[in-house]
Amino acid sequence: MKRAAQFLCALFLANASLALELPYRTRTADGGTPGEWLNSFAASAREAGLANAATALKGSAIPYSNAAGIVGNQTGEAGFMVAPLVSAGRYQSLTISYPMTHLDSAGLSFLYLGSGQAERTDVFGQANGTFDEQDMAFLLTYGRELLEDYLDTGMNIKVVRQSLAGYSATGYGMDIGVQTHPFGDFLNLGLSLQNAIAPSLKLKDTKDDFPLAIKTGAALHFTLWDRSFLFCADTTSQKTSAKGLRWGVGLEAQLLKTKVVPLFLRMGINQKEYTLGLGIEKDPLVIDYSTSFNELEILHRFGVTIRFGNLPTFAEERIREEWERIQKREAALKRLTHELKGEKPQKRQDSADIDNLRRKAQTLFDEGDYEKAQRIVTLILNERPNDPETVALEKAIQDKQSRDTSEIKFDQAKDFYAAKQYQQCLKIIEKIAPSVKVNTLKAMAHAQIYLIEEDYKQAAQQLITAVELDPDNQEAQRLYGRVKDLSETE
Repeated sequence: MKRAAQFLCALFLANASLALELPYRTRTADGGTPGEWLNSFAASAREAGLANAATALKGSAIPYSNAAGIVGNQTGEAGFMVAPLVSAGRYQSLTISYPMTHLDSAGLSFLYLGSGQAERTDVFGQANGTFDEQDMAFLLTYGRELLEDYLDTGMNIKVVRQSLAGYSATGYGMDIGVQTHPFGDFLNLGLSLQNAIAPSLKLKDTKDDFPLAIKTGAALHFTLWDRSFLFCADTTSQKTSAKGLRWGVGLEAQLLKTKVVPLFLRMGINQKEYTLGLGIEKDPLVIDYSTSFNELEILHRFGVTIRFGNLPTFAEERIREEWERIQKREAALKRLTHELKGEKPQKRQDSADIDNLRRKAQTLFDEGDYEKAQRIVTLILNERPNDPETVALEKAIQDKQSRDTSEIKFDQAKDFYAAKQYQQCLKIIEKIAPSVKVNTLKAMAHAQIYLIEEDYKQAAQQLITAVELDPDNQEAQRLYGRVKDLSETE
């Protein structure tokens, strides 16, 4: 895996260094297909830096490529991108998504393409003022997880509008998309049918139907040199396009660790251009920039994404799995206890036998079998109550068992907190020995209860305590911002 990743990195670095020198590929000239601009641009600077290979990615801007891309986002996202184009043209996008439940997400996108002013001429070639073209698209997106941790689906209800030289028209259509992740987060596959229900525009005499575009994509997530990497690839097929099959590949590399400076480098190549990009991510703000090199000129995209809202309850399945794990562990301990009860204590007066028993108990302790180790230690202490090595081993066993019990209870408390059962969370926390993480969770649970009771002053004090204990607690920081806003509106 590492060798493959190293090869990909070397390949893309070589492409980046040659991007300004390589000749552009010869392609058949045509006027494009109706609505082709919706397949030619990306809805965010991040995807633009990855050469528009976004069919298998996730995020608020992904419905532009695949409506299933908003499923799984844990917070709301709002993104804005602006891209100056040649001859005073510009492209802009505004995207919003929010998870309604742990299964359903909704999104809204607005896309705009303006040509800039062009000279109008009459039949004799004489100048007669100016005109421009404006293209707009509104996407209302709904996504849902169909098969748990395996298949996501989504659809766009699409409204498109075109204005040109005094004429305008509006059309309506639908996109359908799916994403699957058969190997967890390691690999994501996407399929999108854009214009599955095709919009039609009639500016004057001729009606233009948007052609069906079939987009396929794959995204590979891996870790290398203690950094996260993403490799993605896309293809787009339109039967009516003279340009044939379109393709794009991109690579995203985390240059520095998130806790230091969350800086990402992106590069890509597709059938028309080379792309490079940078991204800085510091929750809740993400700033992206990308540039593309094509025949016309070097184009730039600037994007900002803001995450908002509290984490919704996605913990139901995790709670069930954790409880099953705890119950299995408790059942195993009970079986072991019953087995040990069947052992008959035997007094051993020989020092060699005592040493052998102590070594056996130490081995069981090292292997994590604390119950059996304790039984043997008890046998030894019945014979030699003041044996210093055995007394020390018994203390180590008891300390370890106490820590394990505390960890299990702490996991239970976290699960109740994730399920928004804050009172039950506090009941368990009270039974755990104080520590930084225990006191932090306790302060967060108190803060949530005060928020429900609309006691914002007490909630703020608890959140300040949580941040003082854990300065990297982003949930506490977000909640504190909410509390301040709610306090100011009273």
